[in-house]
Amino acid sequence: MESRPAYSEEKRASQLFFLIDPEAQRANPKKFKSIGDVKRYYGDQVDAALKELQDVGETVEKMWHLFTPSTYEGAVLADVVRMDRIVELMTQVCSGH
Repeated sequence: MESRPAYSEEKRASQLFFLIDPEAQRANPKKFKSIGDVKRYYGDQVDAALKELQDVGETVEKMWHLFTPSTYEGAVLADVVRMDRIVELMTQVCSGH
């Protein structure tokens, strides 16, 4: 007796199917039950789509890291201190002191 793949794998297979062939996936979204089924049908296209997904995931992770406070907080604070000093000097020059 075969065990059914987990729902999450069915969902991932459907999403992968959509990336490879959107029209066919819309027509029959439950055609594949596992990523292995998609690979058997589409062959090398699956590996290319998985590579694309991995690249997108890595890009999202890098972008997320760019916007975390720990990434920019130190640099911003140092620049703000310098800017305060520049404003102070400009005020002195403008006031004649």
